[in-house]
Amino acid sequence: AEHQQPVHAVMDGTVEYEGWVKGLGNVLIVHHGNGFYSLSAHLFKTMQPQGAKVKQGDTLALVGDTGNSDRPSLYFELRENGK
Repeated sequence: AEHQQPVHAVMDGTVEYEGWVKGLGNVLIVHHGNGFYSLSAHLFKTMQPQGAKVKQGDTLALVGDTGNSDRPSLYFELRENGK
């Protein structure tokens, strides 16, 4: 992904965590309900604070190279019931 490209919410939800995680850099986790969570990492800047309600397609953050990353990239996970 290109540096500072927008990262969008994949589903409606609530920002559960916004902050730094060792190795992943700036991280944003969204709780989507029904056991679903999404995690975006290596972010340049987050655009939503913890507790914010987001809709599918809303801009969550900008792609960066924080954490263990030597070039702009987006690490993304979608978890269901912890898996």
